[in-house]
Formats: sequence, structure tokens, C-alpha cells
Amino acid sequence: MEVWLEWRRLRPRQWVLDALLFSAAIGFAVPLGHLLANCYRDYQTRPQGGDFRDHFVDQPNRLSVYGTADCPACQLARDQLTKAQVPFNDLRIDANRAARSAWERLGQKGYPVFLATNELQVGYRKERLDKLVERLSMQPLAAH
Repeated sequence: MEVWLEWRRLRPRQWVLDALLFSAAIGFAVPLGHLLANCYRDYQTRPQGGDFRDHFVDQPNRLSVYGTADCPACQLARDQLTKAQVPFNDLRIDANRAARSAWERLGQKGYPVFLATNELQVGYRKERLDKLVERLSMQPLAAH
């Protein structure tokens, strides 16, 4: 109650300055929060190098996509790869136990997961998928 009475006793000029300062703080905090969230997402979904050849022993193509049938990002990725005429192994973790266990062995919790013989990416980002496809097209077929 005392705080409320103290606030009401402020001069109008002080009240306006406080309101402007508060608005400026909120105006700065919201974009900063979005920036930090995007930076964290980029960090979590950054491409990871490694030797993933053992995941391709029984697969005909050099790119595998782990995802689900009802995932919008998975469908966007499939559409992008199909439109670009890139052959890929479509591994549905919701319908195929072998695909799910391979996805779990990768240690991932999200999808879609894009897996090449030497790179793993989590999450759909059109630009990153384009770069992955470009790198795959430069690799000789013997790398599989």
C-alpha cells in the first residue's frame, strides 16, 4: 500500500520519465531476447562433423533424413530435396523401429536430422540444407 501511495505522489514529469525509461528497457529487452534465442538455436543446430558411415551400410543414398510423417519441418525438407532431385533415405522414426533406434544411437532428441557420411545436422534450415547438398554433390561417390 505504501508503494502505491508513493507512486501516486510522484510529480507528473517524473512519472512520464519513469514510463519512458520502462518502455525503453522493454523495447531493448524483447529484441535482445529474440537475438539470444536465435543464437542458442543456431548453436544447438550447428552442423556436427564425424564419421557416420556405419549408418549407411544398408542405405542406398548418401543422405538420410530422420523425421516423422506429421512434422512440418520434415515435410519441408523432403519437399526441398525432392524438388532439387536429391536422392535421400527417408527414415520415418514414428513408423520404423530400425530408423528410430538408429536415430536414438545418434543421441538426438529433435528432428528432422540430416545425416551424411561425415556430417550431422539437426533442424530444418533451408540455407543449411542447400549447403549440405552442395557439399555432398562435390564428394566423389567412393566416399560412400
